[in-house]
Amino acid sequence: MSQIRAPVPVPALDRAAEEAWRAALDHAAGCRNCWASDEGCKIGSTLLDAYRRAQRESGRASQQQGSSKR
Repeated sequence: MSQIRAPVPVPALDRAAEEAWRAALDHAAGCRNCWASDEGCKIGSTLLDAYRRAQRESGRASQQQGSSKR
């Protein structure tokens, strides 16, 4: 019998990361190469890279805020 697991909490994204994620999703939803090809497309890859970069920056900002409160 399998156990039901609680959903994994997703960290809050800052505005830049959220906008980058939305742009990547919007593009992928209408791009045949993104969803039908193993290779994806250059625009989709660029948008995902922008999201990852914004996410990293968001994490750094959160860490810096946390360390300044000590």
